[in-house]
Amino acid sequence: MKYLRHIFTLLIGLSLIATSCKKDDEEPIVEPEPQVKEFILGDHTKTMTLDARTAITALDTNDFSISINSSSSFLNALAVGDIIVDSTSSMAPNGYMRKIIALENNGGDKIIRTEQALLYEAIKQASIRFKTGDLKMSDIRSLELAPGIKLKEASGDKFRAFQFDFDHQFGSTENGVNISGETYFDLEFFWDFDWSLVVDLPPFEIDLLQAGIEFNQGGSINVEGNGNYNDSVQFRFAAIHFTPWTIMAGPVPLVFVPSIEFFVNVNGEISAHITTGASETFDNRLGIKYKNESWSTIGESDFDKTFIVPSVEANASIETSIGPRASLLLYGIAGPTVGIKAYSSLEAELLANQNFNMDFNLGIKGTAGVVLTVFGFDILNEEREIFDYPINLYHIEDGTTEESISITSPIPNAQIAIGNSTSIDVYISGSTPQKVALYVNDELMGEDAEAPFNYEWLTTNLSAGSYSIHAKSIYADHELESDTVNINLVLAGWDVYNLKD
Repeated sequence: MKYLRHIFTLLIGLSLIATSCKKDDEEPIVEPEPQVKEFILGDHTKTMTLDARTAITALDTNDFSISINSSSSFLNALAVGDIIVDSTSSMAPNGYMRKIIALENNGGDKIIRTEQALLYEAIKQASIRFKTGDLKMSDIRSLELAPGIKLKEASGDKFRAFQFDFDHQFGSTENGVNISGETYFDLEFFWDFDWSLVVDLPPFEIDLLQAGIEFNQGGSINVEGNGNYNDSVQFRFAAIHFTPWTIMAGPVPLVFVPSIEFFVNVNGEISAHITTGASETFDNRLGIKYKNESWSTIGESDFDKTFIVPSVEANASIETSIGPRASLLLYGIAGPTVGIKAYSSLEAELLANQNFNMDFNLGIKGTAGVVLTVFGFDILNEEREIFDYPINLYHIEDGTTEESISITSPIPNAQIAIGNSTSIDVYISGSTPQKVALYVNDELMGEDAEAPFNYEWLTTNLSAGSYSIHAKSIYADHELESDTVNINLVLAGWDVYNLKD
């Protein structure tokens, strides 16, 4: 058991979190399960009862002053220094854990003035462990979507993932960048926390704190730019706020508030027409961990990818990214935050001979943090990078861009409902082929002789399972074949809702 002796030790530990990338030859480290601690309630902790809650006549959630009528024996017995703990209610949607700092009389009512209590003040010792299951539409408390953004959802209560189609213009069509594509993800939260309060010693000891989110995420980023553009912009295209989850720690209800935000970013400059595109999928656990008096990160950077060869007419230096940022906050004010960002970056230099030096990269950035106010430390929104793992997809020196063929939709590992008509989109760079052939599980499904090249794939009579898709561009004297994209057909009816209104 280790003691947290100094706040500054934590600050230094947070600042020294190292990048974590697992090597192929490393054996996984299996740690023993921590022993569950005996639950010990704080001496002055009072858990709100139903009768006491009904006696509240007003609750101000800005300063958390509570007005009660004098008939409540529970509330009338409270004293300065007591801690009131309550779960969610119509008056306090996130619940609360508040320490009484003053008691005042106001006619027939009593006013209880409070401040935020610390977790170790309310509960001297405990172990909290949980892992959420599938999120449900019924868990969503509010949904915010930017104009033009569509959320795909499954029929019924459970759904595999949040899925979005996005198409956003940065700047004007004449001088700007358009970012389009789709993204999906599943996620689960995990939280393991063992702590105790020790008398006559530094007040707070932690055996283990690890918290974060498990992501199954994918997305495509298609970029088209025109004219002159130079800017750095972040666009929040969606935010989902869930109903709070109440986890019982002994008799004390701990209220966790999950929320997710989605961002598209563009940063850089162009001076003529450009097109790029890439897709990626990522499946991993991201988080932050405190053990043995030190902080570390949880997460790896493995991901799958596809891309299209860039088309550039002049100098360009631009990075675009998309990804969610999720948080699970205790009483809405403290807890872990995790972000995952897929990004593509293009660096192109037009040479005097009209050739190019060019690099096109695709990467994944992972971040994790934890807000520690509830644990007694005045640290807000501390966040550290877990990894930044770029892969060079395309590189030329003093050369011209080559012919290529790529499947831009669907993205790898996409789930497609049986019975729907799905568009398979093919991107061609370089000279135009005579035709493009589309194959599913190596069987020819159709051909297209005119750009834009796409194929409507009807899945009505197919079985659920994994399918592979690839395309072939056919020229007079040669052929090119795309990378294979693997997708899944599922027995779920997916509807598309345009919720911009």
